[in-house]
Amino acid sequence: MKAIWNIITVMALANLIAIIGFVWWLHFSGRLNMARVEAVRTMLSETIAEQASREAAEAAEAEAKAQQEAEAARMAGPPVTASETLSMRIETSEIDRQRIERLKREVKNLTETLARERRKLDEDRAAFEKQKQAFEDMRARIAAVEGDAQFAKSVEVLNKLDPADAKKTLAQLLTTDREQVVSYLDSMSDRARKDVIAEFIKDGQQDVAAELLEEIRVRGLKAPGG
Repeated sequence: MKAIWNIITVMALANLIAIIGFVWWLHFSGRLNMARVEAVRTMLSETIAEQASREAAEAAEAEAKAQQEAEAARMAGPPVTASETLSMRIETSEIDRQRIERLKREVKNLTETLARERRKLDEDRAAFEKQKQAFEDMRARIAAVEGDAQFAKSVEVLNKLDPADAKKTLAQLLTTDREQVVSYLDSMSDRARKDVIAEFIKDGQQDVAAELLEEIRVRGLKAPGG
């Protein structure tokens, strides 16, 4: 136990001598004086958190002081004259006037665009109504024709004719009354109609056959919007 105590005492004394020697070296080498010793003591007496808080407070105080100095400098400057005040008001009024004029132009352009769109819509609606009325008129004529007793007799004759003769008859009628031809084809039997269309195709009139088939197809449709 005594030996351990002696060892500790010797180590402590050696450390003390080393510290004293280091301080002595700092002093005589010009690296340490009382002012620096005081600065180190002051620094170590303050925690890191306390230092951060102090520096933040100092920064806020400096900013407030700068604002006060800027305000004092502004107040110390020459006052705004009545002429300058009037000039600023006129400038502001001109900006407002330009803004109002721009808004007026935008509203005018929008109104004109809406008016054009409305006219176009009215024109399209009128054209649609005209087309619808024409279709309904055609359907009325077809209904009147196809309900006639003489029309039924003509269809019966066409059904019994040779397909080539029926095609010739209808082809001749096409030059004067196309709608009548479509009515006949629409009322003929499926077989007779197919044979007549085949005769048109056989004679190289595929375009005529296609047009007649399309007109037969739309014959059964309702009027637009009906």
